[in-house]
Amino acid sequence: MAGRPVRIDSVLAAVLEKHGVNYPVAMKTEVVVHAFEEVIGRIRTIPTTLLVDSEGRIRAVHRGFADPETFEKEIEALLPKAEEKKVVLVVEGMT
Repeated sequence: MAGRPVRIDSVLAAVLEKHGVNYPVAMKTEVVVHAFEEVIGRIRTIPTTLLVDSEGRIRAVHRGFADPETFEKEIEALLPKAEEKKVVLVVEGMT
């Protein structure tokens, strides 16, 4: 059934905890496989990792293992730059 949470078995839960995985992990179900195939084609390699931005767009696909530096560079490129975070406070009546 689509959208139904999948229980994570104790072995997988232990592996995720050991490696500090604190982000969503997709479990292989027919619904997940179908959704992936519609977007990126058939999954032929494990692991297949998708980098998804805050708006839900797939920004990178890694088939097979990728080094942490690759993920770090891709994620940093998606984060707002410090100069883009400037806040201007305008108070009416002040000169």
